[in-house]
Formats: sequence, structure tokens, C-alpha cells
Amino acid sequence: MNKSILKIKQIPIVRSEVFNKLFNAIIFGYFKPGDRLVEAELTKSLGVSRTPIREVLRELERLNLVTSQPYKGAIVNKITIEEAQEICLVRIYLEKLAIKLCIENTNETIISNLKSNLDKYKKALKKNNIKEMLIQDDLFHSIIYKSTKNSTLQNILKNLRARIGQCRLITLPYLPNETLSEHTNIYNAIKKKNLDLAEKEIQEHIKSFYKILEEKL
Repeated sequence: MNKSILKIKQIPIVRSEVFNKLFNAIIFGYFKPGDRLVEAELTKSLGVSRTPIREVLRELERLNLVTSQPYKGAIVNKITIEEAQEICLVRIYLEKLAIKLCIENTNETIISNLKSNLDKYKKALKKNNIKEMLIQDDLFHSIIYKSTKNSTLQNILKNLRARIGQCRLITLPYLPNETLSEHTNIYNAIKKKNLDLAEKEIQEHIKSFYKILEEKL
């Protein structure tokens, strides 16, 4: 495990940077389910004091990414099939709403950002770079969320994104080509402003996502 990637180079160090480092380290697989997040080790790896580490660990626990255990510290949570089912059910409704608002607000910049994201995913796919595919997969949906211009929906999806990210670690290695195809279909529907088609494509995308979770959990 290369701990140097956790090192924060920004000076002065802000709490949000500590959160982003640890959050991304979990949803992109640097820390695996069952791993212990030891304060002393994180302090050394990130180059920060224990105070922001403790605050961020509490926030990660609120997002259900970790659980604090006596004498063990914070443990990265595992996804259960029951949680995956709940996540996917809620996600279908929220993502359909996000797609609707995205289409209502869509412009050349949004379309260009989605297209650029697909191009980056293709490059990562050709190199079989799972980590980069995970990042671009997450970013594709984040572009749609941001385009809604609905802060309440964005905050709800931000909280859900943490657990979706953990699920994606399980699903993406089995669906790298399918993910590109499904994202392309969603992009084309948004570009055409075809709401019915876009809702259908996002629902099929999430169903494929859940099918793998059902098989692997």
C-alpha cells in the first residue's frame, strides 16, 4: 500500500482536504472493507494533527462508511445485500429526477463535459485502468448531479454517493464495457433531450449495477 498518495501537499491544510483524501481513499478502494483506520497512522500519512482526523472519521461514520469500535478505532464498513438493495431502489428514483433536471438545464458545457468524461473512460478502458475507470464513472454521475442546480437533491446524492462508490468497487471490474455502453446511451438521450429514453437508460444502468451486487455479495 503506497501511503504517499495520502500525503496532503496543500499548505495551510484545511479540514475539507483531509475529508476528501479519506473519502476518496475509501470509495476508490485504497482502503478496503474491514481495514482499520488508525489515527496515529493517518496522522503520519496525511501529515496533519489528530484533531482533523478525528473530526473527519466522525463525518465518515455519519456517512456509514466506517464504524468506530472500542480499542480498534474506525473500521471501513462492508456493504450487505440488504443495503445494496435499499441503495439501488432509492438511487433509481433520485437519478431519474436528476436526469429530468439535467435535461431541463442542459447546455453545450454540460454536453461537452459528459462527452469529455466518456473519452477519458474509453482511454482508461483500453489500458484496463480500473482505478481511473472508477474515477470517471463517479464523475459522469457527478456531472449530471451538478447540472440539476438543485442543492437539496445534490446533498442527498452526495451522501448516497459514498455507499454507491463502495458498491462500484464490486461491480465495475465485472462491467467495464457495459458501463461505457450504458453511459453512452444516457449521454445520447440527454443530448437529444429525450426524457423518456434517458429515464429508461438510467434505470437499466442501475439494474445492471444491482444484478452484479446480488451475485457477488
